[in-house]
Formats: sequence, C-alpha cells, structure tokens
Amino acid sequence: MVGICPAVSVVFASLYISPGMAESNLMDFFEITSGLEHQRRAAPRKDNIMRKLWIYILLSLLIIAGFTIPCSVLASTGAGGNAADFLSMPVGARDLALAGATAALPGDLSSIFKNPALLATDRGVQLQFSHQEWYQGLQYETFALATSLPQGLGRVALHCRYLHLAPITVYDSAMAEVGEVDVYDMAAGFSWAGRFVNRVDLGANFYNVRQYLAGDKASGWAGDVGVGLVASGIYMSAVASHLGNGIEYEDGESYKLDREFSIGAARFFPRTGLTITTEYYKPQFWGASLCSGAEYLFADRLVLRAGYSHLLESEGETAGQLSFGAGVNVSGITMDYSYRSHEHLGDVHAVSIRLLGGAKFSPFKFFRPSLGN
Repeated sequence: MVGICPAVSVVFASLYISPGMAESNLMDFFEITSGLEHQRRAAPRKDNIMRKLWIYILLSLLIIAGFTIPCSVLASTGAGGNAADFLSMPVGARDLALAGATAALPGDLSSIFKNPALLATDRGVQLQFSHQEWYQGLQYETFALATSLPQGLGRVALHCRYLHLAPITVYDSAMAEVGEVDVYDMAAGFSWAGRFVNRVDLGANFYNVRQYLAGDKASGWAGDVGVGLVASGIYMSAVASHLGNGIEYEDGESYKLDREFSIGAARFFPRTGLTITTEYYKPQFWGASLCSGAEYLFADRLVLRAGYSHLLESEGETAGQLSFGAGVNVSGITMDYSYRSHEHLGDVHAVSIRLLGGAKFSPFKFFRPSLGN
C-alpha cells in the first residue's frame, strides 16, 4: 500500500500507532495537504500576476517613449517659437507648495494635470477648485470634477484651466487712451485612467487649447499620457505632456506646444506622517529642472509643505526657488494655501479647495497596491 499511495499509508499508520491520536493526526494531515495544494495553485497565479505586471510596465514605457523620443528629434524651433506656456504653470496650492514635484504624488485631484494616471489612485466623486494670484493682476483658475465608472472601467474627469488678466488699456502713438483689449488662455477637456493588476496606473488627458488677445484667436487639440507604478511603498511615474500639432490662428499662423517629459517618485512614511517626492522635468524648448518636496501630515487633518525647484540649465537665471504651504481637512473638505516668491513675477499666492466626498485625507492608502485599503 505504501508503494501505491504514500499519503494513504501515512493516514493508516497514524491510526494504527495511536487510536487516541487519530483525530488530531487526521486534522494535521489535511492541514498539510491542503496547504500544499494551496501553494501549488497559488504559485501559477503569482507568476501570472508578475508576468502581467511586467507586460504592463513595458507597454507603458513604450507608450511614453513613443511620444517623447520624437520631441527631441523633431525640435526645430527654440524658446519663443512655442505657445500656450500656461499649460506648464503649477496647478493648485499643493503643486505650487511642493515646487511642482507632484507627478508621482497621489491624493489631490489637481495632480491629474501633471500625471493623468493619478486619477486612478482614488475612488468616488471628487471636486477641486484653485485660484492663484500672480504679478500685476494675473490670475489663474483651475477646476476638476472626477468620478468612478461602473464595473471597474476606471475613472473619468472633466477639467478646465483659465489664465486671465483684467482688460488692458490701449494707447495710440500720442499716448491717448483709445480703449481696452481682453486677453486669456484656456484649456478644457477630459481624462480617463485605470489601474491594472493592482499596481500599474495608466491615464490620458485630452483637451482643447485656446488663446485670445485683442480679437486674435488661436486653438488646437493636445493630450498627455502618464503611467504610475506602486512598488514597495513607493509610487513612481513617467509622463509625456502637451502632445499635439500645436495651435493655429485664424490667419493660418501656427505655433507648437512645448512638449514635456518627466519622471518622478514619492514615498510615504506611515510612522512619521511624512511624504517626500522628487521629479525630473524636461521641456522641449527649455532647460531641465529637478524638483523636490516634503509634506507632513498631522492627525489626518493638518498638512505642512515645502518644496525646492532647481533649474539645471540656468543661463543667468536664478537656479533655485523655495515654496511653502499648508492645508487643513475638515469633514472631507480640504483647504490649501501656498506661497512662492518668483524672480520676475513677484510673490505668488495660491488657494485651493478640494471636496473628498467625506473621506479623511490619509496618504497611506495611495501607496498600497490595492485601492480602498
């Protein structure tokens, strides 16, 4: 019998050796065999998950590379030959306070403007509005509304960015006032993002860009693609932004958009409530920058922030800039404020309001593979 079925022989041997121990031996046997069977079945599933994970990572990198490599190859115009630079401005008080290093930092709906893949890191309905005061009355407004699709089809968002000035007074050659002109830049569109194998986020933004100055109008379509990866408590990102043919004026004159590429990483330390983030950022027509920031969360309510951006190719400009900010969460409503002193544009103040749908702001869940945990 032992030669035919070793497992059955073990059972009968156990019963024969000690009738009083029969029940416990049987329980031990079934626990051992069921454990081995579970391991045997779990191993292929784990291998399949890891295989799919690497496939998603490679596909994501190929997508990003396919959009970004031509940026450097086809760049034929320098600074000043592009348009819609407002697309590169910080969006929201959190982004400004952390010096723009938010492409790998979940937890804020405005981060989708830096990396659309971050839209997949949360659930439920979210609303975000931000107002920024710049030099000489220049104002920047942003709005975003996000919700989850049914049956695990990902998340979608509607968003708008609006940069504007008060009407500008126009004078003739004799310095006599002849009237006023309006000026604004705007980008409005939608986003989609989804999470795959509980670790990889893929997302895209699509938007229409418009510029208006004294009756001259220009418009065009553009998009961003981004990927995020959660691994060992670290969120990593890669993004290609402002992809498109540029904008065209009514008279046929066209300008390219300043395409951008960035890679970043963020880490949250649960024991201390500290999050650190860093990002390498390279526009097509300008020098690269390295940005870093830190965010300290106290009791899921109060947030203190600081950031530093360093221009790697300064060319006479001030190489580094500091920024600061704070936020408070009350009953799922978060209010953020940030401040940065700009070399040419003076002091910049930003205020943001976020509606989290009654949830506490806790970064811990964003740095775990499974959503909602």
